[in-house]
Amino acid sequence: AENVIKNFEDELNENGIPCFCHSFCNIDIKLSYKDSSTTCMAKRPIGIPASEYSCYEGSAPTKADEIAITGVIADYFDVGIGDTLTIETADGTVSCIVTGLTDDMNSFSNSILVHEDFDFGEKNLCKFVGIVVVVYTDNPSEEVKEQRLEKIKELYLIQNH
Repeated sequence: AENVIKNFEDELNENGIPCFCHSFCNIDIKLSYKDSSTTCMAKRPIGIPASEYSCYEGSAPTKADEIAITGVIADYFDVGIGDTLTIETADGTVSCIVTGLTDDMNSFSNSILVHEDFDFGEKNLCKFVGIVVVVYTDNPSEEVKEQRLEKIKELYLIQNH
């Protein structure tokens, strides 16, 4: 997935669209705390460090054994910053410290943000959702943004539905 994002970014830059691109690797995981567990979406950033994401309390993960959780997850387990949750991976379980509370990440608030170095295990494949975030690096006007959007549609044969 990392190569796909990088290739997309390179192609946009080569076509006069100065930008960087990023996305997420999404994996359904089992998350546990004490005697409770739930299934949720773990999101690992691709093309950008997890530390670039904002939290409304605390901070985003800066190490592989740290996570940020949504308020829904925090309420479900009655946990907060500093508590340790367990993620079940293909290779066993991993204990992770909650470093931040983050807003909904498009999974009905039932998700966590893991560090870019988090290892889900070899048997778990990334469920790449095909959403790529394009961030312009030159602060273009609205008119230029519209022109670039048309160029992206042209390059990738995207049609309005």
